[in-house]
Amino acid sequence: MPFVNQYFESVSGDSFYPEILDLYNIWNGLCSQKPEVVIEIGGGVSTSLISYYCSNFNAKHILIDPEEYWVQNTFSGLEKCGLTPPFYSPLQVIEKDATKAVGIDFANSTFDKKTYYDFDYANSFLLDNISNSSKKLVFVDANCDKSFFQGGEIFIDPVMSPMLSNSLILVDWRLTACTLLSGMENIKSVYSTNTEILFDKFPSVGNMINYGFSAFTY
Repeated sequence: MPFVNQYFESVSGDSFYPEILDLYNIWNGLCSQKPEVVIEIGGGVSTSLISYYCSNFNAKHILIDPEEYWVQNTFSGLEKCGLTPPFYSPLQVIEKDATKAVGIDFANSTFDKKTYYDFDYANSFLLDNISNSSKKLVFVDANCDKSFFQGGEIFIDPVMSPMLSNSLILVDWRLTACTLLSGMENIKSVYSTNTEILFDKFPSVGNMINYGFSAFTY
């Protein structure tokens, strides 16, 4: 994947360095799921890999990212590598009613708030590109401002959740998102190193964040 290094060398100096294990897991997920649409929550090095896959396997690529700076940085890197940018449109952050969330019983959970913050998914570019797709892959690697579930909110949103069935969900280290997904109806945990990690024989609950990765099916 020479374009990964080319991408990293083309973006700003404060960009995250490519994590080969993450890229390996993402590529395996793409090749096993063979999605018609990929929803990437958070752009970066992963975007170059997903863009390469979608261009070569005729899949749609949608980016959801709360930070315009990172979006422009990502798109700049893709352009210099000759890769196709994903569909993108800024999504507003709104407060949502927790009682209308789907797939989780907040009454019997540790979540004690009546509302939560998430993106407003009632956007035609997003819904139109997902509605007619069967197999999907969702990569969770960003969250909106004031987010509680670290990007996992997309699966409890009453608009988005029904549209995301038959998805493979990949999560990069986010412990709260993984806890949410693992406790939801119809979502099955496939693989996870996001619970308790042993590093040099010392237990670490989430401290070695770059070593955490999870996969779920919905």
